[in-house]
Amino acid sequence: MDRFQFAKKHLKEPPDLWTDETKIHLYQSEEQSVKATRNCTRLTVPPPHL
Repeated sequence: MDRFQFAKKHLKEPPDLWTDETKIHLYQSEEQSVKATRNCTRLTVPPPHL
């Protein structure tokens, strides 16, 4: 399955199935990376119990 077919298949998936932070490597080294973030609309990790 190529990326376009994957994207079309998962287009209607709820956003809480995806991670809030994606690390994108622009080059081969770790120093040249960019993080894309979005605001959470729902908790993805339960809060710690006190």
